[in-house]
Amino acid sequence: LRPDSPLYIRPAFDPGLWGWLLRFAARCRPELVRQAVAARERLLASSDRLFQELFRDHAIEAEYERVGHLIVCRSEKAMQGYAAKNEALRPFGHAAEPLVGRALRELEPALREDVCGAWYHATDSHLRPDRLLRSWKDHLLGCGVRIEEGCRLEGLRRDGDRAAAAVTSRGEIAAAEVVLAAGAWSA
Repeated sequence: LRPDSPLYIRPAFDPGLWGWLLRFAARCRPELVRQAVAARERLLASSDRLFQELFRDHAIEAEYERVGHLIVCRSEKAMQGYAAKNEALRPFGHAAEPLVGRALRELEPALREDVCGAWYHATDSHLRPDRLLRSWKDHLLGCGVRIEEGCRLEGLRRDGDRAAAAVTSRGEIAAAEVVLAAGAWSA
């Protein structure tokens, strides 16, 4: 309920939202969190493997690097608070290493002196999404892929149990394969 919290939902008369929040709260049980961590791990492992193949097999530039990830804590209480979350990651090989004092400063000398410590997830990798998409697009165009931007999808024409064409604001586009990637905000 705090406007400055990492997740803030403006209070409003919205029964649909209230129902969703109640269902969300009901799913916040330790055994369900473990299931979600396991499912997320499978997704992340698959994504990592596919990214490795993409970067190995194609000239895709994304400033990809596996340098890890720091979760910085200002207090001992925060360090201890993350310890339980960290233990949930251990069965999946992603537990972080606690760093304090000199070990932390050697890894990240730019941190302020009032930092108590940090948890270092060495297996995390990073990339620049803007560079990835620009480079990937250029690669696909070079392979003969046709990209229609600013074109409204109005429907799909089916041929039996498969999509045979996209019906768009610019006409019908026949295709052997259709990938619908409408984004997170699509209905």
